[in-house]
Amino acid sequence: MNWTCDETRRHLLRQDELSEEALEHLTQCAVCQEMMELSTITDLDSISNDAAIDVANLLSHTRLELSREQGLLAWLRSRSTPLRLCLGVGVALLPAMAQLVFARRYDLSDYPLPRLFLVVATYLVIVAFSSNTLLSPLYRPQSPTALRSAVGLAFIVPFVFAAMAPAHVPATVVPVPADVHHALLYQAWICLRYGTLLSLPAVLLFVAMDRQLARGRFFLTLTACTGGIAGNFVLLLHCSNEQPAHQLLGHATVGLALLAGTGTVAMLARKRPRNASRGSD
Repeated sequence: MNWTCDETRRHLLRQDELSEEALEHLTQCAVCQEMMELSTITDLDSISNDAAIDVANLLSHTRLELSREQGLLAWLRSRSTPLRLCLGVGVALLPAMAQLVFARRYDLSDYPLPRLFLVVATYLVIVAFSSNTLLSPLYRPQSPTALRSAVGLAFIVPFVFAAMAPAHVPATVVPVPADVHHALLYQAWICLRYGTLLSLPAVLLFVAMDRQLARGRFFLTLTACTGGIAGNFVLLLHCSNEQPAHQLLGHATVGLALLAGTGTVAMLARKRPRNASRGSD
């Protein structure tokens, strides 16, 4: 690849359209992505040539800001978009793959294959689509329509699958003892906790890799709902209880639990700077 950051700077000065080679370089270079993001903040068409943005200073300032970032979070944010996308999708699907290999449900062989393929394919498509939306490059932002569509799919689909009729009826019915551990709410709580904990690493990774520091309620909502899809994927391969009541309470609500958690953390993080500023006054 022959394209350089200096050529990106010159293109910004001339306000030329970027070529395919330039776009390919942008997908790999965090410095150029930051330059493109900062340059779009200023309306270049509304200012004169004399007052045009100083791209040379912008480049040096961007490199200085990036050099100040250290640690794991800075390393994650500086990775190329394809690598961040692979990391996000991989971590989101890893618990389900581990569940399938090491601790799959005992009746998985009795699960109807057409419905199993439908559910698995739907979860895979939503995870890929949502991850691509969350980790889109700064110079190529996703449209609000794509963001809302991803949020709607990731939130609604688990409830649709949970409300469907049981996929199959066990051949042998095990009598349920009159014990609190087998109550509906307790079983649902076990699955909700299991799915939420296993999907939490993916949520944290998406937040950590976001180059805009996870700003925006739609980003946090989509992150939580994507984690909910990952959690439901795990529970599909873990839990043999096909009753809609259990599915609705213990499986489909994983996204809601993650959404409540991320919302609470975001509210607390927003209040801390305000309290700090009041204390300084």
